[in-house]
Amino acid sequence: MNPIDRAGPDAARPGAERFGAARARLAALAFARDSLLCREARGFSTARQDLFLATYMAMRLIDDHVDHLVDVDRGWQSPALGAIDGWQRRVQAAVDGRIEPGAEGYEEAVLVLLAGTVPPSPLDGRAFDALARAMRRDALGQPLRSWQDFLDYAEGATVAPTFVFLTLLALDGEARRLPARLRLERLWQRARPMAVYCYLVHIVRDLAKDAAAGPHLLTIPGELFADLCADRQALARAILQGDQPVTGPLARRLLERLHTLEPEVAAACLAIQPQLSPESRASLGRIIEHYGDRARQIAVQSGMAGPAAGIR
Repeated sequence: MNPIDRAGPDAARPGAERFGAARARLAALAFARDSLLCREARGFSTARQDLFLATYMAMRLIDDHVDHLVDVDRGWQSPALGAIDGWQRRVQAAVDGRIEPGAEGYEEAVLVLLAGTVPPSPLDGRAFDALARAMRRDALGQPLRSWQDFLDYAEGATVAPTFVFLTLLALDGEARRLPARLRLERLWQRARPMAVYCYLVHIVRDLAKDAAAGPHLLTIPGELFADLCADRQALARAILQGDQPVTGPLARRLLERLHTLEPEVAAACLAIQPQLSPESRASLGRIIEHYGDRARQIAVQSGMAGPAAGIR
């Protein structure tokens, strides 16, 4: 039976051909990305890979849309707010096994695959709801002033997708069951330090690229640079100009935050490993090792090889 046909009596039932076409389209898009998660997902069972493609590409759909907004399209009148609401409504319907009419192309493929893979799995809509909250903050142009603002934003921007991937690692080969003692709430808790750590590595690694693309992509809390420059626009200029009195202290502060997270990441990995298959343990290990190595490289480049040694 085609997976989407298990979605329930109210679902659109496109059949195996439509499901297969949607899967092929998303696989071509996802596996063309230079993404560590996509590379790891290539080794998943078919059912877990289908669920990965559905969830990963659903999140990329709205994240990419909001990332590419120009400043004039941010604020209370942002057209993206309606797009986010519509995305959240259609995704939740698909999570419930229903495909709302009207979607086309890439989005239609996402909804078809979501409706066919999520209902039989333990996943629900919490990760998509969290991402929608973060995307609304982006679309509104709300600044991240404090570290707590950053952590609140990160719940949707990075913890939510990390939670989904960690759930995929823990699922059985048919993507239907978690280990008996493992609950989604606990997986979210385990995902949180891993996600924030990896996100910070991305931020410090991509400072110049993000500054060039627009100050809105510099998702750095203001408290980390308020004494270095006037605002986020000035921060972007300083980064692009290689202004060492700004970029040096900023990199050190970000690396210090990374360093403080290392024990939590190590503890989360240690706690989740007994619940994973050998293959999933190896996959998680490769991901954490990759980010730990990258953190060490950045620390060496920043002259901080000692304090921010990275996770081993």
